[in-house]
Amino acid sequence: MNNEEGSGTLVTLAVIVTVCVLAICVLIFSVALSVGARTQGIADMSALAAGEVSAIGKWSPSKNATCERAKQVATMNGAELVSCDVHGSDAYIVVGVQVSILHIPIDIERHARAGPANAIGANFH
Repeated sequence: MNNEEGSGTLVTLAVIVTVCVLAICVLIFSVALSVGARTQGIADMSALAAGEVSAIGKWSPSKNATCERAKQVATMNGAELVSCDVHGSDAYIVVGVQVSILHIPIDIERHARAGPANAIGANFH
């Protein structure tokens, strides 16, 4: 009897398992990347909506109204407003989305800022 009998089957099985694991990793990474880009868009929209309210806030709306508008936009787009800070006419927004890939929950958060370009802290990330 030859000692190498069945070794080709084991090597083939190992290659198939490796390819499947790599395919699952690529799937998880690509979905997370896609959701991250979508979440950044939601953060940007929420910040712009908050910035619009904040810009006219000198006459009527408060910080609560500014953040409430950001929350409304985030919620309408399937995200959650994680934080909202208003400094003058600048709005700093963080939104989050939770996705489940293969029953693995992944939290994705993105930041955005809206306000005048020459504001202090304009490099918010």
